[in-house]
Amino acid sequence: MADEKVQVVYCPVCGQPRRILTRKLYGILTCRQCVDRFASRRFRAAFVDWAIYQAFAFPLFLAFSTLLASVTTFEQFDNLLLPLAFLINIPAHLVLALKDGFQGYSPGKWLLGLRTYSRATGEPATFTDSLARNWAPALIPFVAFLVLISVRRGKRLGDGLRDTKVVWTKHANSPVFEVRPLPVLAEAPPELTPAPVRLTEDTNPYRAPPA
Repeated sequence: MADEKVQVVYCPVCGQPRRILTRKLYGILTCRQCVDRFASRRFRAAFVDWAIYQAFAFPLFLAFSTLLASVTTFEQFDNLLLPLAFLINIPAHLVLALKDGFQGYSPGKWLLGLRTYSRATGEPATFTDSLARNWAPALIPFVAFLVLISVRRGKRLGDGLRDTKVVWTKHANSPVFEVRPLPVLAEAPPELTPAPVRLTEDTNPYRAPPA
């Protein structure tokens, strides 16, 4: 009908009026444009971090392999090349796994306006948080592929392992990116603790005896 009013809803991230919100980001209905823009930023941040990892690992491998070739025979070099690549990849992968520990920033996240927080404390992620959330995709390519698929929902596999959350800092005040620390249950002070109830002797002859 011509007079029928179209219900307008507002995206909790950009605040723009929409006819319908069809996507969920961190479990909250959000407009498709914001979901796509947030996922795009995370993809680009991951690419920047991966490029820095390659810039760290490749020159290191090239330098050590050149040194190894100068002090060994061809057969020795051929046998030692694979173990050398493995040994160099250990510190390189460690750098990649710890990338979010700089007050919640990695180089890519800093450039793209993203930040990782611990949902348990409400504070920026530490190196321990970063290691817990990144060690699997840093070591296993298949896990890295699953991570790229899951970022469109906001929470990915590593976030569940350490209870972390990636926040779009421009929209940090949005309920979608809100980070609340877990409540701390404090013990009641002794003066507020109720005193135990003392049972007095019952002299009512009409009351049934206790079982």
